[in-house]
Amino acid sequence: MQKNMEAKTLAYKGGRSDVLDSLLRAPVRVLDVGCSDGSLGAGCLERYPESRVIGVEQDLDFAAMARDKLQQVIVGDIEKITNDELPEHIDTFFLADVLEHTRSPDIVLQKLLTCAVPGAQFVISLPNVQHWTAIANLLRGEWPERERGLFDSTHLRFFTLRSIRHLLCRNCLEIRSVRRNYRLFDSPDYALPQVAQLGGFWPLRPFFTYQYVVAAEVMPMSQAYRNL
Repeated sequence: MQKNMEAKTLAYKGGRSDVLDSLLRAPVRVLDVGCSDGSLGAGCLERYPESRVIGVEQDLDFAAMARDKLQQVIVGDIEKITNDELPEHIDTFFLADVLEHTRSPDIVLQKLLTCAVPGAQFVISLPNVQHWTAIANLLRGEWPERERGLFDSTHLRFFTLRSIRHLLCRNCLEIRSVRRNYRLFDSPDYALPQVAQLGGFWPLRPFFTYQYVVAAEVMPMSQAYRNL
């Protein structure tokens, strides 16, 4: 049990400065979906002391940790929480490595939009299944199952940059910035960012991008209608 908790904590906690650096503007009322132990929200509060961060977390251990760092934590699965249980007037949403664990990312985004203010910002990070290590494993006829990373055994959905764009567009979210986190291998011990970034030139860039961090805004209603 202790070993499982240590692996889980290693995989899903962290301050995520890359997510905070992707914010389009100072947040006021934040919903951190899949807030884990609250480290991301705590980092947000440190940068923006006037903001209020509400976390959503289904893991009871993580939720207990997050309560010490955030103003409020809603315990539950975002796919099962009803709209009435979500807070209102949210201007900023964090979904840091969350949507790949859901059965229907579209339904999750549509649910969150019901509590978003006009023009709300979303910062979403997703692993890139186009990374060369995924392709190499498929060529060998394998798909590893691990406790974390690109081959996390709990992933239900898989994304490339193109599929991320399609997901957000059909849910009335307009991408404002895309950040690429480079990694040479599927392990933080072998991140070697300087070497991996050598692949940051097109057409190699998609194969060395380990994770995308996308900032998007809720489209104005008139634009959303044009995209239907």
